[in-house]
Amino acid sequence: MWLDALKKFNRKENPWNGSLVDLDVSPFVPEGWAVEEHKKGGHFRWDASKVMLSRKDPGSDLEIDEIREGLRKETFFNANLLDYLLKNPHLIPDKWKEKYVLFWGTIYRDLPLEAFCIRCLCWNDGGWGESHFELGGGNFSIGFALIASS
Repeated sequence: MWLDALKKFNRKENPWNGSLVDLDVSPFVPEGWAVEEHKKGGHFRWDASKVMLSRKDPGSDLEIDEIREGLRKETFFNANLLDYLLKNPHLIPDKWKEKYVLFWGTIYRDLPLEAFCIRCLCWNDGGWGESHFELGGGNFSIGFALIASS
């Protein structure tokens, strides 16, 4: 990987542009959780210029069925892209720091709490990590949904 990146750099190409992310595979499931809804998205060639952060909130006060219906109509990315970015933090735009980036394409159920959750990307203690929001119990006004740019 590093040798290919060096060759691209020497040709004055972006060495990190163009990584493929499989949005169709089953997502990572945190311990004690289950996948409730996973919106597949095919193979996505990572390019930060092809995504944007949106304030559009599917609705923290809506019922899960209403949220699912809204997700079917939108271009939200799923948790596979979150996991890819966590493994490749050098690809995350600096302008996302101090924001919670929500991956609405995958909804989980926290089994012990029987709560629906969405994982998110966040900057904490000088590095990228993840957190989650509980549907119906969180303030989504501080979060930004990651969507495909038009």
